[in-house]
Amino acid sequence: MEEQNRQIDRIELMTQSNMKDQTFYLRYHSRMSIRLRTDVMQKHNKLMHKVRSRYPDYSKEEVSYAAMILAIKAVYAEKEQIVKLNFSDLSLDEIRNVTVKKIELHIDKVFVRDRPKQEELFGVLGEIKLLRSYRETQSKVGSYEAISQYLKKEHDISADASTIWRFLRKIEGGES
Repeated sequence: MEEQNRQIDRIELMTQSNMKDQTFYLRYHSRMSIRLRTDVMQKHNKLMHKVRSRYPDYSKEEVSYAAMILAIKAVYAEKEQIVKLNFSDLSLDEIRNVTVKKIELHIDKVFVRDRPKQEELFGVLGEIKLLRSYRETQSKVGSYEAISQYLKKEHDISADASTIWRFLRKIEGGES
């Protein structure tokens, strides 16, 4: 227990972040797009050597973890800085660069938010279609609300009826 507390103190010293903040950054990392994750890994490699030279007595694992937190922290700070930028003080080239970065952030946000739910629904697509086909014979069984309840109960997938409807429309080509 005492060793664990020392390890926590060392990591907090290296990252300048408490455990609650570290947990926030790790959760943020789990929601990042692959583009941002590769950016984090590049920063991790660079920071690893800096942190290692600053704290040579600490273990490789602690230094690597601290470098990862610092890399995620840096990417998060860059994102926040881009979001808060005001165009009035920038030149035309800077405005172009910022606009491209803002578009990339928007694409990343859309990618991260939509993809996991679709992947879950793809996993049970056959069951969803089968349940929906029952709508012709038994109206309550095939309703999207009933399908939603079934998915929650049997597969622990929480998807609203409207999400299931949009997903099926997209799959069947009704929506681009």
